[in-house]
Amino acid sequence: MSSESRTTIERIAGVFDGAPIGVGLWSIDGELVHANPVLCDLLQADRAALSGRRFQDFVDSSDAESLRRFAADLSGGHSNYFECDFRCWRPDGTELWARAQVTPVFIPGSALLMVSQIFSFTDVFSTEDRGRQLGTHDYLTGLPNRLLLYDRLDRALARLRRYGEPVALLYLDLDRFKPVNDRLGHRVGDAVLCEVADRIVREIRESDTAARIGGDEFAVLLEAADEPLVRSVADRLIRVLGEPMNVRGHDVSVGVSIGVNVVADGRASGEHILAQADESMFLAKAAGRGRFAGLDPDVRTSGAVPAGARPRGPHQPGQTAAELFSAALETALREAFDGDLPPGANAEHIAELVIAALTGDDDEGGASVVAFHAPRPGAPAPPGPEASEAQEAW
Repeated sequence: MSSESRTTIERIAGVFDGAPIGVGLWSIDGELVHANPVLCDLLQADRAALSGRRFQDFVDSSDAESLRRFAADLSGGHSNYFECDFRCWRPDGTELWARAQVTPVFIPGSALLMVSQIFSFTDVFSTEDRGRQLGTHDYLTGLPNRLLLYDRLDRALARLRRYGEPVALLYLDLDRFKPVNDRLGHRVGDAVLCEVADRIVREIRESDTAARIGGDEFAVLLEAADEPLVRSVADRLIRVLGEPMNVRGHDVSVGVSIGVNVVADGRASGEHILAQADESMFLAKAAGRGRFAGLDPDVRTSGAVPAGARPRGPHQPGQTAAELFSAALETALREAFDGDLPPGANAEHIAELVIAALTGDDDEGGASVVAFHAPRPGAPAPPGPEASEAQEAW
């Protein structure tokens, strides 16, 4: 940087120092070049401590990627102004909600710089903006809600139209959550939802969005996401959400079925994209749960398939109503025992026998119903190997 450029920057900084709001001068890669006294007060740090720090050091990770994208638009000449609200953290760990208005400035003989006007609304607009925060975030998990998801999806679609960056939306519906909620109560159910939210956030990038749609349904918005990344994220979510959790002293196991919608048309509406992902989620449910659907146009079922389970569902050409009922029955059997069937019981085989009985296709030519008894506290021990664990009866 030339001495003339330094002089120009010092002159501009001198003007900023008299401003009644926080003003920062940043390099295009996010390094703080100068902070005026008001900005130092907002961040509760002196100028020497702030100089050379990057905006990622202050901004909450959930907002850092959005700011980086805005800055990229400025440096690329695609925009000459942006305004955004964000949360940042002071060096002492306290929280600051702030609004930034950013414009580029070119210093002759130097690189492009950014001027940001920053003011806090943590106190000044606490009632209004905290209400807005509640209006855009889920009160229980703290995740963005449907409204904020649509807003971020609209922005992602705008980048898809402009830059061709692929966008994917994952619709998550928990498996076996209702029995947990009914048996252990809503306090445990709420704690499970919070744990699920935390696990989802840990498995996605800072630039992605995890949202709670409602009840036990969540969504994940993946930006700049090709198909291998989408498959990887879906597989990881199925794995981590299927792992046992201890919540309020209770060992709980749930799972997840995921519908995937990889968006190729940036003109589609957010509602339509979400509806398509929801539709694919039902395909995953019908195929046996604990998997994802929506990527493969012919099979449309993929992901982690439990051992011994065959993909079933309305997406398979020529599938009969009996096969659909069999898939639903198999899922119901697994859910009835929270996925933990009695020893020797095979949900898929039982479902097939029931279908054979209903359709008259069983080998014996008669109607067969397979009955088994799940172990219950205080119940007599199950019969030994000499007695069959599953007996035919009518």
